[in-house]
Amino acid sequence: MSRQNDLLKNTVILGIGYAVPAIVSFLTLPLYTAFLTQTEYGMYDLITILLSLVMPTMTLQIKTSVFRFLIESRESEEERKYYISTAYLFTVLISFLSIAVLFVLLSGIDSLTKGLICFYIFQEVLIDLSKQTARGSGMLNKYIFSVTLHSVLLLVLAYLFLAVFQMGLNGLLIALNVALLVSNIYIFLSLGLKNYLSIWKYNTLYLKKMLRFSAPMVPNSISLWIVKLSDRLVVTVFLGIEANAIYSVANKIPSLLSQVVNVFNLSWQENASLAVNDKDVAEYYSDINQTTIDILLGTSAILIASLPFLFKILIKGAYEQAYNQMPILICGIFFSCLSSCYGSIYIALKKTKFIGVTSAIGAILNLVINILFINKIGLYAASLSTVISYCLIYFSRVVQLRKYIEIHLKWKKNCISFIVLLIICAIYYKQNSFGNMIAFLMAVIFFFILNKNVCKSFCSQCISKIERRKNGSK
Repeated sequence: MSRQNDLLKNTVILGIGYAVPAIVSFLTLPLYTAFLTQTEYGMYDLITILLSLVMPTMTLQIKTSVFRFLIESRESEEERKYYISTAYLFTVLISFLSIAVLFVLLSGIDSLTKGLICFYIFQEVLIDLSKQTARGSGMLNKYIFSVTLHSVLLLVLAYLFLAVFQMGLNGLLIALNVALLVSNIYIFLSLGLKNYLSIWKYNTLYLKKMLRFSAPMVPNSISLWIVKLSDRLVVTVFLGIEANAIYSVANKIPSLLSQVVNVFNLSWQENASLAVNDKDVAEYYSDINQTTIDILLGTSAILIASLPFLFKILIKGAYEQAYNQMPILICGIFFSCLSSCYGSIYIALKKTKFIGVTSAIGAILNLVINILFINKIGLYAASLSTVISYCLIYFSRVVQLRKYIEIHLKWKKNCISFIVLLIICAIYYKQNSFGNMIAFLMAVIFFFILNKNVCKSFCSQCISKIERRKNGSK
C-alpha cells in the first residue's frame, strides 16, 4: 500500500470514528446553552481552559513520547513493556501530586465541585495516555471505539443530569466523569495493558529518553494554551464571565473545522514519522501540505457560508454577539490547522524544541493584542488576536523548517484562494438572505475547483472498490 493510500485509509477510519463526537458536539451545544446559565457555562469553559493547561504541564507531554517511541518499537514486545510501564507509573504518580496541590489551590469552590474537577482532570490524563498508547501500537480501532463510547455516554448522561435532573454545572461534571470512567475501563481492558504494566519494568533510562523528547513540547503546549485560551481569561477579567460564555459559544461551530483536521493530523503524525527516512520525503511532505491547504480553504469557505443557517439551528439563548466572531475564528483555526501539520513534521524529525519557539512567538503577540485592545474593540480583540497569532506561528514554522527540509508550496495560488475566502466572509457580514445563498453556492464551487484532483482520486478509488466487490461476488 502506498503512503498516500495508507494515510487516506487511516484518515477515513479516524474520520468515521470521530463522526460520532462531532454529532455529539452539535447536540450538546443547544443542551448546554439551554440548561446552564451563562455564569455556569462560563465556569465550565474556564474548567476546560484549566484542564488544557494543567494536563501537558504536569505530565511533561510524555504521551507524545509514548506515541512516537511505540511506533519505533512495534517489533519489540520487551521494549514496549518498558515504555508503557515507565510512562504510566510516571504519569499516575505526578498526576496524584499535582491534583492534590490543585485541590488546595481551588479556593472559593465547594468541595463537591472541586472533587469532581480534580477527578475529571485525572481521568482525562489517563485516557489521553491510553489513546496515544493505542495509536502508537497501531490499534486505531481501539482508539476510535473509546472516543465513540465516551461521546455517546456523555450525550446520554448530560441530557439526564441537565434536562431531567436539572443539576446544573455539577450535573455536567458528574456526566463527564462517569463517561470518562467507563471509557478508561474499556481502553485499559481492550489494550491488554495489564500485560504491559509492571512496577519492575519502570526504567529511569527509558524515562529520561522519553522526557528528552517530550519535555521541550511543554513550552509549546503552554504557548498554544495562551494563544487558544488566554483570550478567554482576558475576556473574563475585562468584560465579565457572561462575555466569556458568548465568546465560548462563538468558538463552538468554528471548532468543528479543527476537529475534522485533528482527525487527519492524528493519521498524518504517524504517516510522517514512518516516511521520515524515505528518499523523496521532501516531495511527499510538500504534496500533503499543499493538498491540506486546498482542502482547508474549501472547507472553511463552505463552513463560513453555512454559518447563517447553522447559527439559527444550534445556538439557543442570548448569544447573538457570537455571530460576528465566527468567521474570524474560522480563519484563525485555518492557520492553526496548518501549523499543526507542520508540527507533525517537527515530531517526525525529532526536532520538538523548535515547535515551542514558534508557538512562544505567537503566544506573546496574542497576549499583547488582547491586553491592548480588549477594552477598545471588545470580543473582536480576542478573535483577531487568534488569527494574527496563528498566522505568525504558521509562517514562522514555514521559514524555520527550511533549515531541515524544503517544503514547496504554491504560494500564488494560495494567496488568490485566501482572497476568495475573504470575499465570502464579506458577504457573510452583509447579513442578506439572498447573498448568503449565493455565498454558499460560491463556496461549494470554490471547494471543488481547489480539490478536483482529490475528488477525482477519491471517486475512482470508491468505484474501483465497488467493482472489485462485484467481481468477487460473482
